[in-house]
Amino acid sequence: MRSRLIAASEKLFLNKGLIGTSVDAIVSAAKTSKREFYKYFSSREEIFVEVARKSLLAPYEQMENVNQIKDDFPREKEDEESPQDFLFRSAKFMYDKHLDTQNLGLFRAAIEASLLHPGLSQAVYEARSHSFLESYLQERKQEFGFTYDNAHLAAIRFGHLAIDGLQFMVGGSLPTPEQRRQLARDATEIFLNGHAAPRFRTLEATLPHPVDHSQWHETSPIIDLPTDTRLPPSAWEGVLKLAWDAFGKLGYDKTSLATVAQQANVSRNTLYRQYGSKENLFIASAGMVIEETFGHPIAIENTKKPIKNIMMDTARNLLVRFLSPLNLQLHRHLLIEAGRNPVMTSRIYSHLIDCINNLLNPLFDNIITNEIIKKDLSQKASWRFFILATLGTRFLFTPPKSLEEHHALSEEAVDLFLYGSRRDDVMGVHPIPK
Repeated sequence: MRSRLIAASEKLFLNKGLIGTSVDAIVSAAKTSKREFYKYFSSREEIFVEVARKSLLAPYEQMENVNQIKDDFPREKEDEESPQDFLFRSAKFMYDKHLDTQNLGLFRAAIEASLLHPGLSQAVYEARSHSFLESYLQERKQEFGFTYDNAHLAAIRFGHLAIDGLQFMVGGSLPTPEQRRQLARDATEIFLNGHAAPRFRTLEATLPHPVDHSQWHETSPIIDLPTDTRLPPSAWEGVLKLAWDAFGKLGYDKTSLATVAQQANVSRNTLYRQYGSKENLFIASAGMVIEETFGHPIAIENTKKPIKNIMMDTARNLLVRFLSPLNLQLHRHLLIEAGRNPVMTSRIYSHLIDCINNLLNPLFDNIITNEIIKKDLSQKASWRFFILATLGTRFLFTPPKSLEEHHALSEEAVDLFLYGSRRDDVMGVHPIPK
């Protein structure tokens, strides 16, 4: 009976989410009674977590799947598996599992449910974040000379490099098989050896030239709007703030143009003439959140400091912005709505990527021009830096507990970005005990 309840629940949760699924619906689909349900589960929330955990492979099962993946990564030695071999196959496996329709659907349902039950999505996230790779990294740390803060966070960082951040989770166009292989190769190379060119693998390396802040420019608006309107621009800014307040609290489905119009004290027709649809209003208000969060430059004042220190300041700045309540709220809603309207959410996330690239362009244009990082990894370097600095989805559920933790996470992000997890050769880094 327990397994029958879980099977019936899984179908309902994937179709209607947790919020749209009642205990009555579960027992009806399982052809049983509430009395039987409560013998096994105390609530629909408890069975939801059980369904989510059941959909995930145990670490030993994950390892078995990784070992079955065809290895087309060039081996260092014919009969010996190197970290490159294993991490390459792990990256391919992680991409498939993170973007599996069932797993992603339950993850979205958990995020949506967290609007009413905050602890629920964290339980699902913790279940998703424990993997075979954590054990591998811990067991092989001394053997392969790895350096990182802890194996659990290192596995999470590798996983987000392997799936290229959140863009595919929020509806972005999926890569071709060859692009996926390249993504796995890049994630492996970055995790092991970082981006820094050989002559810059030192803690004392500085920028040869100052950062040119004129390289920064405002990102184009996410949506083109009429300029000949009855309300001044400042009034429309107020409307967008109220619109996002409604979308953020109620969600996309439960927010209407009439609701926003009433709160903004404008007519529904006025709102419709400006935006044309609720979808456009959502896009415009989400764009406002992105621009307020990431649309102003990072001031890099002392470019005589070591490159690592400059990048640590930048990583901390990014993390502060990412942790703002409006940005976290935006990311939750993008992940939720991607299951229903991926074209809309992908458009919004593309705007975020443009803003991030513009934000980091002055620093990374300098770094790339002066060949501080390897040429073959330079194309998406600023985006990968953002992924590492913000740790993917982790901070949607588990924010840093202190300023010290915040700084430590930023330093580890920079070390991994520049030097990878094999840092014994980096001047000033002491090899781990053998």
